[in-house]
Amino acid sequence: MSLLLVAEQDENGELAWVWHWRSGFNAAKPLTRLDEIQHDLDCAECHGATLGKKRAWIGHCLVGREMPKIEGYGTDAKIKSIVFDLGGVLFTEGKSVALKALIRDHGYDPAIINEILNCPLSRDMRKGLISEAAFWSWAEGQLPESYDVQTIKNAWYEGYALDQDVFDLARRLKGRYKLAVFSENIPDRIAFLDQRYGFRELFDVEVYSYDHQAGKRDPEFLEILLSTLDNHPHQILYIDNSKKVVDLAERQGLEVVHYTTGQMARIEATMRRLGIFI
Repeated sequence: MSLLLVAEQDENGELAWVWHWRSGFNAAKPLTRLDEIQHDLDCAECHGATLGKKRAWIGHCLVGREMPKIEGYGTDAKIKSIVFDLGGVLFTEGKSVALKALIRDHGYDPAIINEILNCPLSRDMRKGLISEAAFWSWAEGQLPESYDVQTIKNAWYEGYALDQDVFDLARRLKGRYKLAVFSENIPDRIAFLDQRYGFRELFDVEVYSYDHQAGKRDPEFLEILLSTLDNHPHQILYIDNSKKVVDLAERQGLEVVHYTTGQMARIEATMRRLGIFI
């Protein structure tokens, strides 16, 4: 592909801008001069509008004059915000990674560890209904004497390794779209991950379960996300590793990607379909 053209529409659906990308570009660029593309226009790949509409816009706007810079979020009128889950998207899914490490390194029974990390009290901790200290104190009383609760806690924290592909994607999108985190989590682990990876600086909005006493199984948690972003659902792309959560978001009108670590092609295909430059 020698030339990619993507249209940006205004609130009335009219063509407002055209961006172009070629192999070798680090990022897409706003189209400001006709001579940048005229030799390849007939074979261009088009998104967001037909080539005919782009030709009309180019003929009207790009005859001998520069165009102003674009300010604000987004390069596409449809998608304004992109939302990332943490565990399983921006990071590996911590519980499953921790479980493997505890079995491998300590010989712990996976059924016992699973029961602790997935119990209702664990969900209450992520909702901020009980403290982390109270949860681990309770967990210690449920474990065999040979099990060390601090070892389990450390493995749970360490299980969240950065997904470099997703992290790099978020860095490329920063400043062009409103980026958000939507996660069931706990304050100490967020602080731990941010100290290690510095991920929070990428995001404009952070919506955590512990701030709202709600989790992703609770319909009101998604409503809190929508209210915080202040976008229509169809203007939001949401990426999560949970099929149930993705299905719930899709029923509410959000654009979605059900992501599995290593399957960046799913995200890229959806973003191309929506006219999002990556």
